[in-house]
Amino acid sequence: MRKGRCILRIGCMMLLCNLMIDPVMGEIFPITDQVKKETELRGRVTDAATGEVIIGASVMLEGTTIGAITDLDGNYSIPYPGGRHTVVASYLGYKEAKAVITEPQILDFNLHTDVVELEEAVVVGYGSQRKMSVIGAITTVDVADIKVPTGQISNSLAGRLAGVVAVQRSGEPGQSSNFWVRGISTFGENKNPLILVDGVERSLDLLDPEDIESFSILKDATATAVYGVRGANGVIIVNTRRGKEGQPNVNVKIQSGILAPTKLPQMANSATWASMYNIARTSRGAVPLYTAEEIEKYRTQSDPYLYPSVDWLDELMKDYATAQRVNLNVTGGGKVARYYVSGSFYNENGLFISDPSHEWDSKINYKRYNFISNIDMSLHRTTTLKLNVNGALEMKHQPYSSISDIFSQAVSVSPNTVPIYYPDLDEFGKIRYSEMQGGISNPYNTLTQSGYNDNWWTKINAIMALEQDFSELVTPGLKATIKFSFDSNSWNQILRQGSPHTWYAKNRDANGDLIYEEVSLGSNTLGYSSYANGERALYLEGNITYNRIFDKKHNVGGLLLYNQRDYQIATGTAIGALPYRSQGLAGRLTYSYDDRYFIEGNFGYNGSENFARGHRFGFFPAAALGWVISNESFMKDKTPNVEMLKLKVSLGQSGNDQIGGGRRFVYLPTIVSANGTNWGTSNTWVNGIAVGEYANDNVSWETSTKLNVGIESQLYNSFRIQVDYFREKRDGIFVQRKSIPDYVGVTTMPWSNVGKMKNQGIDATLEYDKQFGDLYLSARGTFTFARNIQVNDDQPDYIDKYRNRNGQRYGQQYGLVALGLFRTQEEIDNSPSQFGVSYLKPGDIKYKDINGDGVIDTNDEVPIGYSSIPEIVYGFGLSANYKGFDLSVFFQGIANTTFFLGGAYFPFNYPNIGQTSFLADLEGKFFDPEKQNFDAELPLLYSEGWHGSNYQNSTWWQRSGAFLRLKNVEIGYSLPKSATDKLLLRSLRVFLSGENLLTFSPDIKYWDPETGSQDGRGYPLMRTVNLGLNINF
Repeated sequence: MRKGRCILRIGCMMLLCNLMIDPVMGEIFPITDQVKKETELRGRVTDAATGEVIIGASVMLEGTTIGAITDLDGNYSIPYPGGRHTVVASYLGYKEAKAVITEPQILDFNLHTDVVELEEAVVVGYGSQRKMSVIGAITTVDVADIKVPTGQISNSLAGRLAGVVAVQRSGEPGQSSNFWVRGISTFGENKNPLILVDGVERSLDLLDPEDIESFSILKDATATAVYGVRGANGVIIVNTRRGKEGQPNVNVKIQSGILAPTKLPQMANSATWASMYNIARTSRGAVPLYTAEEIEKYRTQSDPYLYPSVDWLDELMKDYATAQRVNLNVTGGGKVARYYVSGSFYNENGLFISDPSHEWDSKINYKRYNFISNIDMSLHRTTTLKLNVNGALEMKHQPYSSISDIFSQAVSVSPNTVPIYYPDLDEFGKIRYSEMQGGISNPYNTLTQSGYNDNWWTKINAIMALEQDFSELVTPGLKATIKFSFDSNSWNQILRQGSPHTWYAKNRDANGDLIYEEVSLGSNTLGYSSYANGERALYLEGNITYNRIFDKKHNVGGLLLYNQRDYQIATGTAIGALPYRSQGLAGRLTYSYDDRYFIEGNFGYNGSENFARGHRFGFFPAAALGWVISNESFMKDKTPNVEMLKLKVSLGQSGNDQIGGGRRFVYLPTIVSANGTNWGTSNTWVNGIAVGEYANDNVSWETSTKLNVGIESQLYNSFRIQVDYFREKRDGIFVQRKSIPDYVGVTTMPWSNVGKMKNQGIDATLEYDKQFGDLYLSARGTFTFARNIQVNDDQPDYIDKYRNRNGQRYGQQYGLVALGLFRTQEEIDNSPSQFGVSYLKPGDIKYKDINGDGVIDTNDEVPIGYSSIPEIVYGFGLSANYKGFDLSVFFQGIANTTFFLGGAYFPFNYPNIGQTSFLADLEGKFFDPEKQNFDAELPLLYSEGWHGSNYQNSTWWQRSGAFLRLKNVEIGYSLPKSATDKLLLRSLRVFLSGENLLTFSPDIKYWDPETGSQDGRGYPLMRTVNLGLNINF
């Protein structure tokens, strides 16, 4: 409703300028003021019912390209060429208004709501429908909401779209978020939604947000059935921007930002580490290792080379990084050809440092270049040819060692192991890099001395489509389209591996000089290796559509579509390099009566070569019913404030042919080597062969049966509400059998479609828009709850059935139930034994004996908490616009998710004390026998991994991963038209934005909970402050 007004209220007037036609503003050189006064037609456009101004309405001289778009006050002005003309005012959702004039004048228009066209078009599977007629579960998002300062679009989805469950586990440059539509509904191989960009299967994160026209999520069976075996996990449809008739419209957007970690764990220094290590040794009856004098040297750093204290995380990373983004796009055209051309660049630096003494560096840097050209050519008034060409180049430079290894070492290597490097140069004048004997790595060497890794990905995509309108040739409403696309993607990698000359100093000589021992000779040159891979895809699609209204009440629509895809990837195996081919038919029938009663039927009939002949094709039907109660006569008079109230229900099926199983053609057996024997008179040894993986001729796709019940409402011309309840049953999940007993004689357990899972929940969206004089407000909130249950994975029952994984959430966490800390030795003596440990003490964790056998072991593990995937995702925000100023605030959060602490939360839980660093905040939080603090956060401290009971997964160590985050704040100012006219611009906006500014978490204080980390190891999520400029001319 009132799309232009909504866009303004979220503070993005620049988007309005990009999307609307404004030929007059396209004239770069304005005519003089004197001429304007004599030849100007001007006025205001308002809503006839409310009197409110309409922003973004089009006012045109009929039959010409002369026109304008109304501004913030609903005003327009256009040059008048003289003569007699018909002036047409129009806006989406309103009836056109016309007036005939013969001279320049002040001409105001009052537009009346057009009930038939009240709602804008909504993207559906293989087409679009009026929002009024959509009875499937489809969520759309304003493109402005995903234009946030992140490198990947997927990192901005959480909380913004109802039905999307998303988490960002890493802030590493170039890394994407994990996201699912209505949660995870299968434990099979493919859990991800189908992503279509301009109708073709492609990556979402290679797009620049400025190039996106619409973004929709298809969730229920009615919306996804037409995609057949590809639609079971939901579908994301992204359409890129296209050209519009009018003068060239140039838009430039420049952004530059500073990035810093949202939270980074602080590691204990060496003095704290040594003191706590002494305490840990005494807990097991050993004498302290470090003297008070040594601990003081760690504290004062009087000898930092023999008594180092290194915070490896702090030493390996800078305080902040930088990022830049530039986008330039041009749109325009005439009646014959329209174009949209765009180029963009994104650059992000990482936090890692580099050794300045090298000619190469180990820092992280990610760059992406995008280009897109969309051209529409009208070959005839009924024939349109569309050509899309786009390309992307990604480049990433990073250390040779993996990011996970670097962070793992930075969190685990003890602070007193070695200094970063020694002060003395070796006999060749080179730095003496430190390394401890015994295989404990120096994290600094792992980052800066092991070489570097260069990767680049090149993607070239093209689409050609021919659209023909047969309304004049055959029958009104009949259209046909044929589309062909190709995608070619390549990946290249260059690895340069190095190793430093390392030393270790244990003591000083009589002169006070360090005494060095050589640990590793290293290499003076970098090794070289390279790898390359690639993939290509061909896609063909043809469809016929029919849409027509009979007798002003009967709206009939239909779709029949054929498609095929040929995909090939260059792999190391002959079978893996064979092309993957699929083909299918899709259809849709829709009927509505008087915009009150709606019925829709969809089907997908698909074939996949993953299955044996006779099982390759499947039929996936769906049906939906809708009732717009607000259009009933008994509602219109009695409830004038209810503009729209719609009930809808759908039921149907879709499929998933990416079933996994570890091999390409499951219906064929594999042959493997087996034991041989000696044969013949020469007693020659001959190797044997045997069946490895058994053939399954009946293998088929997963089938998803989905039910959706929803309600949509529009109230008081301001509120819009959409709530959907969904339930899904997934059958035919491909799993390796676990219930076949050994006596059957099967050497390798076969795979079969026996797995089952179910999923249900609610997703909802609430939106509000209102104008208060010059103040425009809009608000939006989303909520998603998705709970899945693993019904059957062919696992036999445990003896203790409470340990069964079937009947629980997918990824459900299991552990012991902690009852607190033991208080006395008598309590220990009267309690069950725990993991065979005979040295339990007061202050150790006490567990519940679930099965009552007098022994605490893994048989007492029960479902506790949730899984690492949140069941609840929500978001809410507010936008305001006042006389050129705009402000938007958005919060996002998750709930019903847990994880276990570990690693650096378990001090000295490793035999090698050089790899037992821990968090600084743990000091003083362990049980102290002298204080008898049985309410301590942590149990009694032991050393060298000596205790096998305290560190079991249990309710003691489980934490909630819930959080609420101030995800995005943006404030901007758009220059008034009087100022931009003088600058020869259409618009100019400057803005300041922030991303991930604040995080509130009830359980996790020391690192960002969204990472799901056990102790904060891993590349941190980033807080971003961004300054930008948007110019349109």
